[in-house]
Amino acid sequence: MCGIAGIIDFGKKNRKHELRKMSLSLKHRGPDDDGEWFSKTAFISHRRLKIIDLSNKSKQPMIFNKFILTYNGEIYNYKELKKSLSKNYLFLSTGDTEVLLKLLYKYKERALEKIEGMFAFALWDEKNQELFAARDRFGIKPFYFYHYKKTFYFASEIKAFRAAGIKLEPNYKKINEFLRWGVSDFNNETWFKNIFSLQPGHFIKFKKNKIITKRYYYLPDQIKKKKEINFNTAKTKFADLIYKSVKKHCQSDRTIGVHLSGGVDSSVVSAVASKISSKKIKNYTFGFKNKKFDEREYAKKISKDIGVNNLNSVLNSNEVEYYMSKVLKAHDEPFTSIRILAQYKLYEKYSKDSIVIFDASGGDEIAAGYQYYQWPWYLDLVKNKKKDSVNRFNKLIKNNTKGITIDSILGSVLNHNQPGSTTADGTPYLNISNFNKDFLNNFNKKPLIFKRPFNSHLKNDQYIDLMHVKLPRCLRYVDRSSMAFGNEARLPLLDSSIVELGFYSSNSAKIDEINFRKFMKFGAKKFFPKNSDLLSNKRSVADPQKVWLKKDLKDFVLGLIKSKKFRERGIFNYKECLNNYETFLKSDILTNSFGIFQILVVESWFKNLIDN
Repeated sequence: MCGIAGIIDFGKKNRKHELRKMSLSLKHRGPDDDGEWFSKTAFISHRRLKIIDLSNKSKQPMIFNKFILTYNGEIYNYKELKKSLSKNYLFLSTGDTEVLLKLLYKYKERALEKIEGMFAFALWDEKNQELFAARDRFGIKPFYFYHYKKTFYFASEIKAFRAAGIKLEPNYKKINEFLRWGVSDFNNETWFKNIFSLQPGHFIKFKKNKIITKRYYYLPDQIKKKKEINFNTAKTKFADLIYKSVKKHCQSDRTIGVHLSGGVDSSVVSAVASKISSKKIKNYTFGFKNKKFDEREYAKKISKDIGVNNLNSVLNSNEVEYYMSKVLKAHDEPFTSIRILAQYKLYEKYSKDSIVIFDASGGDEIAAGYQYYQWPWYLDLVKNKKKDSVNRFNKLIKNNTKGITIDSILGSVLNHNQPGSTTADGTPYLNISNFNKDFLNNFNKKPLIFKRPFNSHLKNDQYIDLMHVKLPRCLRYVDRSSMAFGNEARLPLLDSSIVELGFYSSNSAKIDEINFRKFMKFGAKKFFPKNSDLLSNKRSVADPQKVWLKKDLKDFVLGLIKSKKFRERGIFNYKECLNNYETFLKSDILTNSFGIFQILVVESWFKNLIDN
C-alpha cells in the first residue's frame, strides 16, 4: 500500500521540484521508503508502505526495459501470475510489484483482465512516450488527475496537487449535488474544479497531449454470462468464496487485524480470518460512552464467540471539532457522519498494533442488506406476477421493521426513485430550505439519473449503491483514514467473485419475509459456534450524532452558522439555517440530523480547506 504521484509534461519543463513536493505531501501513505524517476518528459514518484517483500528489491518506481511503474495496492493472485510469467522473465524480488510490471510489459491493457486485487498504478513507456494508468474494478484504491495544456498530473490524494502549486478552487456544481441530492463520489468530478477521479474499472492513456479513457470491467456484462442461482446454491457458494477471498487477503509480511462493528459483514470477515491466519489476529471497534449508541458490546460478544481479542476506542463529543478538522484535511472532501471521526480515531489509536486492517465494506450492497431494499424487492414480485406479493411485502414489514412509519415506507420509494436521498432505513433527510435559492438555481434542478442495467429493480438499486452512491464514498473514507496512519485496509468482500455472486443470485436468495442479506448470513453460519447470534438484521446506525447536535455540539454549530464567512458564502440561507436548527433542537430523537450535519461539514470544509 503506497502513495503515487507524477507529472507528464510534453512541454519538457523541469518538474522535479513540484514532484518532490507532491511526494512529501503523501508521506503518510508510504512511511517506509520513497523513490523518484525522471526523464525530459516524465517525473514519477512513489511512497512505500512495506507489506509484501520488505526488502529494497521491491522498491519503486520500478523499471523494466524503459517501462517505469509506480503502483499502489495489492495483487492477490500475483504468485499464480508470476509462475506463468517465469517462463519468459527472470524475477529478482518476491513481491507483487515486479509481477505487475512484467505482466503490463507483456500484455499492456489486457493485463487488467488477469489481475485480482485492489490497485491504482501509472506505467510510463519512455520509448513510446505514453502514460498508461488504471484503477481496480470497484475503486478501492484512488487515482486523481489534473490536465492543463501539455501537462498531466496524477496522485493518490487531492492534496498533492495543492502541494504542486495548483490552485484548488471549489467545484460548486459538486457541492450543489451533495446539498440537493445528498450524494458525492458518484462520478469522476471532485469537490475541486478540474481535479478528476479515474472511475472504477477504467484505464486512462495520455500521449501527445491527448487523453483517452476506457472502461475495462463492467459488472452487468459479467452477470450476463452467469445463470441465476437459488438460495441454497448461493449460500454454499458464498461460504466457499469468502474463505478463498480472505485466504488471499491474508498474504502479508506484516501484522493483520480486523475492524469489527459486530454487524454481519465484519463478523463474517473476522471469523474467517481468525481461522485462516497463521498469526493471532485482533479485532478493533470504535464506540461511544452512551450504551444506546455503542456497538462495542456486540463486537465483544462476536469476538468472544470466535476466540479473538477485541480492542476499542471511544469518541467523545468534546473531540468532534478537533477531529472534524483533522479528518477533512486527511480526506480532502466532506463526509456524511460523525462515525467517520470515530473510525479515524480508531486507526489513530491502533496504527502500530496491526499494519494490515481488514474492512468489511460492500456487504450491504452485495447481499441486499439495506432496509430500503424492501421496496424494489416488492416491485420485482409484482413485475414477476407473484400472486402473494402484497401479503409477502406486509409480512416483511411486520417481521423486520418494528416501529416503522409511513414516512419510512415512502422514503424507501423515494430512495428507489432518487438514490441517495434517504438513510439506510428509508428515512428522508434532505432539507434544501437551508440553502440559498440563487445558489441552487444556478444548477440543474432535475434529479440525478443513474443507469439501471438490469431487468430487476432490486439489482439496479444494489448496482447504483455499489458503483455510485454508497460504496464509493465509503471506500474513500476507508482509504484516507487508514493511510493517514500508514495502515493498509483490505476489503475481502469486494473480491469480484463475491460481488458478482450478489448479482447472479436470485432475489429470494437475498431477501425474504424475515431476512435481508440472506445467503450471506446463512452461508457464514459454518464459521461460527452454534449459539452465535449472526442472524439478526441490520441495526439502525448506532451513533449519538442526533443527541450531540442537539446539546453537546450546539455552540460549535451556532458558531459556524453565525460566522461572517457563513453569511457571505452565497450557499446558505442564514435565516432558514438558524430557524431549522432551532426547530431541530426542539424536536424528538427520531428527527433525522443529516440536514444539520450537512451544514456543519460543508462549512467546516470551506473553513479548513478553502478559506485557509
